[in-house]
Amino acid sequence: MSTFRGMDGSVRLGANVIGEINNWSMTTDLELLEDTVMGDTFRSFKGGLASWQGSVAGHLDYGDTLGQKVLIDKVLSGAPDASAITLELRVTATKYFTGSAILFGIQVSAALSQIIPISFNFQGAGALTPTWA
Repeated sequence: MSTFRGMDGSVRLGANVIGEINNWSMTTDLELLEDTVMGDTFRSFKGGLASWQGSVAGHLDYGDTLGQKVLIDKVLSGAPDASAITLELRVTATKYFTGSAILFGIQVSAALSQIIPISFNFQGAGALTPTWA
């Protein structure tokens, strides 16, 4: 069994590593469709459509012109189709998940004794593909 270190991870936007990222998360779901009918004594279900979503967080760096700036500008453009991107969520250099996603939120906050954090929320738009070499 292999284990992995978070410090080896990264997030890519196309071929570019998004700068100042210190956390990413991804969740997959498979909807359950109930097909119970009258006369059944137990509920029954079938699998439905799959989906995935997640977030990326780190330190604000709008000067990261090929990473964070692209993400921020896409959301702030206000054009829904303009926010579709291809993300690579990397566990290591050769183990990662790739998929098209729609950015739908950015959070930035400031507190007296901290480096300014930023997080991006996204919803997968299609399949999520693992590469595990």
